[in-house]
Amino acid sequence: MHPSEPQEQRLTTWRNPTRQEMRVDVHSAPGRFKRYVFPPGKEVQVPSEYDRAIHDVREGVIVGGLAPLLERAVADGALHPALDPEEAARKVAAEEAERTVIAKKAADDVLAQTKTPKRAAGT
Repeated sequence: MHPSEPQEQRLTTWRNPTRQEMRVDVHSAPGRFKRYVFPPGKEVQVPSEYDRAIHDVREGVIVGGLAPLLERAVADGALHPALDPEEAARKVAAEEAERTVIAKKAADDVLAQTKTPKRAAGT
C-alpha cells in the first residue's frame, strides 16, 4: 500500500446488555492504550482490529477476552457458561432448589418413620 492511499477502517458494533457501564482498554501502540466506554444498554462502534481482544472465540464459543459480556451486533459465538453471570446464578439457584428438594424428602421420610406405629417385640 502506498503511504498516500487511504487506509480503510472497519468498525464492529458492540452492545452492552448489562446494567453497569463497561470500560475496555486496548493496546493501540507500544505503551499506549485506547479506552472504549460502553454505557448500559447502548451500542458503541469500535475498530474491528480489536474484536479478538474484546472476545476470544474458539469453535464458536466465547471463552474469554477483555469484555466477554458485550454482544456483537452480529453475533460471533455463544458465551461460555463459565463467563456468564446470569447462567452462573441460574446454576446456583438450580443446585439450591435440588438441595431443598432432597432435604424436604429426607425430612418427610424421618417424619413418616416417627408416625409409623412400632410393633411390640415378639408379636
